[in-house]
Amino acid sequence: MKATDQEINKIKNLLKSKNFDSNIVGLELARSLKDPVVYKKLLEGCNVNNEFKLINNEISNYLVCALVNDADTPIARKIKKTLKHLDLSASKSLTNVDGLSNFTNLISLSLSGCESLNNVNGLTNLINISSLNLLGCKSLTNIDGLANLINLTELDLISSYDWDNDNLDLTNKNIKKQVDKLASLPNLLVHIGSYNNYNNIVLKSCALIFEEKYTNSKEFISVINKLSKEAKYTHIEINLINGGYIVEECGDGEMFDKYYEFDAESCIESVDVDYLGVLKELLGLLENLEIWELQDDDRFDNLIEVSNQLGGSFEVTDVTWFLDEDRTEEAQLNEDEENELTYLETLYEEAYDINCTEAYIKKGAISNIKVYLDNKSVELYNNQ
Repeated sequence: MKATDQEINKIKNLLKSKNFDSNIVGLELARSLKDPVVYKKLLEGCNVNNEFKLINNEISNYLVCALVNDADTPIARKIKKTLKHLDLSASKSLTNVDGLSNFTNLISLSLSGCESLNNVNGLTNLINISSLNLLGCKSLTNIDGLANLINLTELDLISSYDWDNDNLDLTNKNIKKQVDKLASLPNLLVHIGSYNNYNNIVLKSCALIFEEKYTNSKEFISVINKLSKEAKYTHIEINLINGGYIVEECGDGEMFDKYYEFDAESCIESVDVDYLGVLKELLGLLENLEIWELQDDDRFDNLIEVSNQLGGSFEVTDVTWFLDEDRTEEAQLNEDEENELTYLETLYEEAYDINCTEAYIKKGAISNIKVYLDNKSVELYNNQ
């Protein structure tokens, strides 16, 4: 049936909503109309750039992919054929990736921070994927869908930290046996993001049988390259000393029947950090940099995040209020609302969307980088 402009606009508004249930209603409505014109209009402005990454319009990357997955239009066929690198990180309401089932040319996929994702069965036929990031997928209970990915060489895996129970243990989610199965895939190197998980999955009760320390990047790289040829699992630890780490964020939310946007900044005085990149990215940086030079390189900042806050401060700044969800008309709080909002951090806690805009080392230095490969470890430490 031919869709009306009113129906298409309704679908657009549902897909642009911050509510994931509304997004699903929009997708189902588009499917029910069975009109190629609907998909053509919804995908206006979408394409693939010269780096084989997605260019989207006003809706999320995943919803664009779900539309493309269903559609049989020229632009949908082009995107399915040419898209190779896809970033769906921080899609917090995403529960599955069934909408990616036809993207068989994908090479790399990031699902980091998809906190509601519980399975990856939609990836079963995506056999060209070589790099997959599942960091922070704390609801993930099944990764059997990866068993067919014969070209998978880099897998980043970690559950999010359970602050209430002081627990970070993949074995609680029955992932351990599934990870062990994946390790049999040829050429796959599994990066376990936390040492607790790494210990439970790989070391168990045995001790490290090989420990080496270096101060020279080239020697460090040479040993790791040799050991990684046989290793199935890796873990990377990075420590900062006598320094600080800055995380700048922005977010938005709704309160007092108004909408708001804000900036926030965390200043941590001393931290350990989690490495978010793959091992070869770290080694690539160290090809031309020594350890004491890394903290001055923006590429390194983009690959780490704070994992253990040992002291510092947090502040919400630059709050702007709006009357409408599209944020076209600014608003002011009345006296009662200002009195009720006793501290701005409430806006951060109540926000429904928060993005890290910048994270970097402000001062200090990297103490050491330790790479675990199965039951061996290689450390590069700063002697400056």
